[in-house]
Formats: sequence, structure tokens, C-alpha cells
Amino acid sequence: MISLQAFLVLLITFTLSIHGHETAHQHVKITDNPRGVQTLNWQVDNVSRVITAGYPETFGIFSFAHRQAADSVSIIDNDKKTYSCIKANFIAFDIDDEFAFDIDETVTIELLIDTLQTPSIYIGFDQHSNAAANQEIKISASATRLSTVQIKLDRARFVNRGISGTDLALTTLETMLPEAELSADTNTTLTLCDLKVIRSHKTVSRAEQFTFNFKFIDEQTDKPTAVRVGLYNEQGSSAPIGENALLVKYYEREIKELNLRNFYPPYQFWPISNRYFFYVSESYQTTLPKGKYTMVVTKGPEYRIKQFEFIVNGKQQDNQPLEIKLQRWKDLPKAGWYSGDVHIHMSRAEKDNESILSVLKAEDVHISNLLEMTNSGSSHYPQYAWGESGQFSKQSNSIIPGVEGPRTAHRGHTLALNINRIIHDTDNYFQYHKFLESYQQQNAITGYAHVGSEEFNASWGLALDVPFGLVDFVEVMQATRLRTELWYEFLNLGFKLAPAAGSDYPYFDQPGAVRSYVKINNDFSTHPEVDTLSQQWFKNLKKGKTFVSNAPIITFKINEKEMGSTLKISSKLLSIVGSIQINTDYDKIDKLELVHCGNVIKTAKANSAIERGTLSLTHQIATKESGWFALRGYGQDYALAHTGAIYIENKNGSSSCTGQMKTGINKMLERLNLLAGSELEPAKELEYWETGNIKKLYQSQYDELNQRIALVREYYLKLLN
Repeated sequence: MISLQAFLVLLITFTLSIHGHETAHQHVKITDNPRGVQTLNWQVDNVSRVITAGYPETFGIFSFAHRQAADSVSIIDNDKKTYSCIKANFIAFDIDDEFAFDIDETVTIELLIDTLQTPSIYIGFDQHSNAAANQEIKISASATRLSTVQIKLDRARFVNRGISGTDLALTTLETMLPEAELSADTNTTLTLCDLKVIRSHKTVSRAEQFTFNFKFIDEQTDKPTAVRVGLYNEQGSSAPIGENALLVKYYEREIKELNLRNFYPPYQFWPISNRYFFYVSESYQTTLPKGKYTMVVTKGPEYRIKQFEFIVNGKQQDNQPLEIKLQRWKDLPKAGWYSGDVHIHMSRAEKDNESILSVLKAEDVHISNLLEMTNSGSSHYPQYAWGESGQFSKQSNSIIPGVEGPRTAHRGHTLALNINRIIHDTDNYFQYHKFLESYQQQNAITGYAHVGSEEFNASWGLALDVPFGLVDFVEVMQATRLRTELWYEFLNLGFKLAPAAGSDYPYFDQPGAVRSYVKINNDFSTHPEVDTLSQQWFKNLKKGKTFVSNAPIITFKINEKEMGSTLKISSKLLSIVGSIQINTDYDKIDKLELVHCGNVIKTAKANSAIERGTLSLTHQIATKESGWFALRGYGQDYALAHTGAIYIENKNGSSSCTGQMKTGINKMLERLNLLAGSELEPAKELEYWETGNIKKLYQSQYDELNQRIALVREYYLKLLN
């Protein structure tokens, strides 16, 4: 198919923790505040801090829909008493450590709420055996405006594991619902006038404690290795975190204990119901009370999960470490496949490189793209340098700086990987092409994030930017979801786009929860003259020599050509072979599908116990038309994988799917029309508190944006005709 660049030349010439739990007196000074955390001037007994946030998420509750700034209101009750109240979507509380810290008992919370201004209450809290302890609280009808609600919190712990070091939080059901389910006048805020924390004081004193040492070894190399660890006592509680657990960059803080998120079922696998974990670089020392413990050690899906029990009874020698050996399931780098995560957010100074790389090694992620994140008013997760100066590598693990931006809720979030310098041009923030063109001139690769999520109108942005050759990849795997519809539509129109996977840490999952595997054919140990591994990784990602996965390994060839390849239409049969394998510690294989031009044309279904770990598919087909093929696979539970496409071109060099062209082009034209006629909604911006002038910016760039829309609309019409 004719490229838009060529079309434009014909048409017209024209020239972006005690034991690791943070105490109330150890808060890291906030230098970057991507969630808009704000301390409120509201005081109640036994609470050291009260906070709110613009983008809050903690203990499995969150606030997103109809967000607005917290406000102070005065309310007079029936007895003429005046209360100073907080009206907000979300309020979190740091319980005073001197009142309650690392307890294990039922705690009663009494809330005094304005029943007229509080549609519902959801509470989340720091519980011993559950990283997402939350519940909806029913509000009974009351004859008075102010009403007391009493809540029992079972096995409360309160070790400051919540947002910004808090212990419990309140929100409403309404603000957790999708915007589409709410009317314009739906109230999503709660109004709180008082809070009481009442302890039962039934926490049992800890037994005598002993020091325990662990050493983690890669069985293949017989060398120490970084790992992810979960350590739990007999009651299911996570054990106290040792001093040498790694500090991890997490939004505006550094923390030691994280949790595997439960956003969308099915959730990524973890063998223990308590999903709290921590990272260790090579060895680990902690102090544990007497008792029986369970340890889980992982290092990404290429390694077997190690789970075992041990007893602390005081007989162990403190200086005699317990060696834990990690066994490889598959050595993908040996086969030329290197994992990467295209979407990680961590603020980074040069001094942070070693600790950050240890976390990424613990997840066995080879190419980690740490992205500064911009909006129309600010930026977050700063990187200390760009290009080679900002890259940090050891062996086959690399940190590479990049950017998520421009990013608006109005026309999508863009990604630029492997950049030499960042661009933040507010005056042109809606002219995405100016940013993407500049990044491509830096030899960066560019793409769109959250493709298919329908949250930020990525479909509008893609319809506008893909035809200009400004999109190299689309992020189709994230948060245990594989969303391919938009990607397929562009493949059907003849555009060659690579799939990509990004964790979007810390907003969704831990780094490497989903990953892009890219094929590297060079042997860097014997050919030092070739590009570095990371540079080859980016080049081949752009070429589509990749598959996305959250655990499985998937292979795919047509006539011996691998994913990303192009074949010409021929009278010969196409011989298609593919397979999917999985480390059965994580999941078992369910099925493998062959996709042609967006339609499944053959399915292999796992039937036997042997096939639960591996499954193959073969197919022969004659085709006289251009198009594309790909494989996608599913586990029985949460596992997903999808290959890059293999393209079949006609004599004009087009890989478009003739039968889908008209429908696909009409969809693009419809999206362009929606974008051209749209009004920007400032409240939908993720950091709405920083983008107050975004509507004015949009209006000032509206005419230029519509000129761009008109240009690409003409291109689509030419394809249609």
C-alpha cells in the first residue's frame, strides 16, 4: 500500500518499615508527587496524619470517577453543635504508631458522616493476611443529618503499608465505578465529620526472636542471584521485613514491601493467598519469632517457583545461611529471546541504578524502559540523563530511559523508547506528530500505551498518527489483559505494527508482570562489533520480531520465516507451525489459536496431561490475497501470549486484508470525525489537578489539529476509493 508520506508528496509539498515497615516518623521527603498526595488540616485522636490524593489507590480501593479536590465544610447537627468536616472522594489515615503499630487484633472504627452527602462508604485497611482488605459499609436511613457508622476491622495490623504510609482509607462505591455507569450529577464524594479508632488490646506479645540468614543461588550458574520473596507465618501474615530487603521506588516513596495487585480477574498467579512480597539482591537476613514459616521465591516465569517450609526454634546458627537454589525452567536468552518491559515508572538518580537494576534482575527482565511521564502542565518520574548517559547495564540487564508523553485523556498516551532527549512542548502538546517525528529522528521507537482499554481515546490518536508512519508498536498486553481489536484493525489495513507489553508499574503490576520477548540473533560474546544487546532489542521490536506474554513461550513460523517477516503471495501452500509452552508452576495451557486477518481459522485445544505444559499447531493453507497471520495462546487461568504478525504481501507491497478494508477505513473516518467534533473534558485527565489550563491549550491548537485530521482523512478516502 502507498504510505502516507508518499501520498503527501503527491498531494502537497510541506515541510513527543520497623523491619522494613515505615514508621510514622520515617516518611521520605516527597520530591515528586505523581498521585497528588495532600496532607489535610484535620485532626482526630490517635491519628497522626490525614491525607487525600488526586489519584489514590490502596488496600484494593481506589478513586477515579468524578474526582474533585477535597474541601472543608461546616455542618450543624440537630443539637446545634458545629462540626468541621471533610468532603472528598478519598481520605486515608495514618494511625499514630504509639497508639497502634504492628498489632494483630480487631479494631473498631466509628465514623460520623453526613448521610445527605455520603452515597456509600468503602473502607480498605492494613490487614495481616490480605493485601486488599476492603469492604462496603451499608449506610442506614437516619432521622438526623449526621449519623454514626461502626465498622469492625478483623486482624488489623497497621504497619503503614497504605498510600503514603497510611493504615486505612475511605472512599465511595460510586467513584470506583466506570464513568460510563455514572450520570453527570452522581455524587461520588463522602463527607466525614469525625472518626474514632477503638482497640480491643488483644494483641499477643511476640515470642522470642532469632536471626535467620538466607542466600539465593541460580542453580544454572551456581552464583548468587536477585529474587522476589514472600515470607509468611502460620497465621498467613507476612513476616517482619529484614533490613537488607531492597528499597523500591513506588510513586512518591521508597518502600520495601509491595503486593501483587488484584485489579482484573483472573489475577496473576501467586501460590499464597497473602500477596505481599519483597525483593532481595542476593542474600537476606531477618529476625523472626519462633514458629513455622513458609517462603516463596520466584524469579520470573523462566524459573521454577520455590516454595518450602522451615521452623525457627533457636537451634539454627546465625552465621550459617540457608541456601535457596532457583532452577531454570527455560533459558530463553540462550535461544536468542530477551524479555523486556516497555512501560515502567520509577524516579531515578544515578545513585539509584544499582538498586533499581537488582529489582529488575529479580524479575528477570532484561530490557527495562524507565519512562518519565508528562502531562500538559508537568512531568513525573524524572530520569537523570538521556541517551547513552542515562543508560545503565550489567551483563544482559539494562535500564533505558524513555518517555510516556504526550499523554492526554482526549487522544491517548504515547510512548517513546530509547530517546536521546525529552521533549515537553506545552504550546504544541496536542500536536502529537511533532513529538513523534522528533523522537523517531533520534532513532527512538514510538508507540501508544493502553491500546484497547478505551480509557484515554487511544483509538482516536492511532487513527490520526498510524498512517503517517509515526507508530512502531502498540501496547496490547497489560494488567493480565490482552486487547487486540484496535491492533488487528490497523494490521487489516496493511500497516505493520509490533505488539508490546508494559506493566505500567506502579499503576498496575510489578515490573515484568507482562513482557515483550524480542528475538536477538547476534552472539554478543563473540561479535563485539555489533550493536549492544539493548539497541538490537529495540531494532527488532520495531521489526515485529517479538511476542508478548505474561508467562507462556509462544513460537510461530510460516515457511520457516519467523514473526515480523514478510512473504510474497505465491501459488505454493503456506506451511504454518506454532507452539506454546508454559512453566506449569504458573498455569496450564488451554488452547492455541491461529489468527488470519483478525479471524480465528484454526484452534488447537489441550486435552491430555502432557499437553497442559505444551501444545502445538500445524496448518497448511493456500492464499491468493495479501493479509497477515499470528498466533495467540491462553492458559486455563490467567496466562496469555500473542506473537507478532507474519505478513503476506501482494505485488504492490501491501499486506492489507481486502475483505476488511472498507469496514476498517470507515471506522477510522468515524473516529477522526469524533475527534474533530469533540470537546475536551479536563476532569478526565489523570493528573487533573496539574492540567487546569488544558482546555485553553486545546482550543489554541484546535485549528492546527483539524488541519492534520483533514490531511489523514483524505488519505483514508483515497484508500477507500
